[in-house]
Amino acid sequence: MEKEKANRYTCYLCDGRKFNILFPAGEFLIMMCQQCGMVVTHRKGFGKTTPSFDVYFDKQYQTSYLGEVTQQTLQLRAKERLSELEKIIKEKTILDVGCSYGTFLQVAETEGWYVMGVEPVTPSAEFVREQGIPVHQGTLADLETEKSFDVISYWDVLEHVENPVKELRSAKRFLKSSGVLAIQVPNFGSN
Repeated sequence: MEKEKANRYTCYLCDGRKFNILFPAGEFLIMMCQQCGMVVTHRKGFGKTTPSFDVYFDKQYQTSYLGEVTQQTLQLRAKERLSELEKIIKEKTILDVGCSYGTFLQVAETEGWYVMGVEPVTPSAEFVREQGIPVHQGTLADLETEKSFDVISYWDVLEHVENPVKELRSAKRFLKSSGVLAIQVPNFGSN
């Protein structure tokens, strides 16, 4: 039964239609395309219901994420990422997609960047807004701005997006012609 469900999907990378289910994860299926090996997360009910990201941001998650140790780690990582980006871009404007509670954007702003976030989870977007950082509560697809950015970042976000190829095509309209798309996703093959 699960195998039949897996083969209803099309791989965004190679258009393959055969998947192996690696394991179910709550309302998600973690599957691997038999044709190209890409591992994808598919939400059960894809296309029939609106995805909810709120499951990732309950009160326990928020308390842990905003804890001192986590914040220190995230701030250090943000400084490292910004340092690398500054080596390859001209101006310092960044759109962080899936900005969570805005730690990366807070550090970037402190470092002299013009920042803006996109966050689908209402409590997270509200938290970012309360920090004085411009944030669009929603998705990149429904973002309305005339601004373009030197960097658009996806830090551990694309694995949560239903169609990453479509998402990245959407990003192009906000990226300057000399801009950089900065992406980090989990490596399924690492231990």
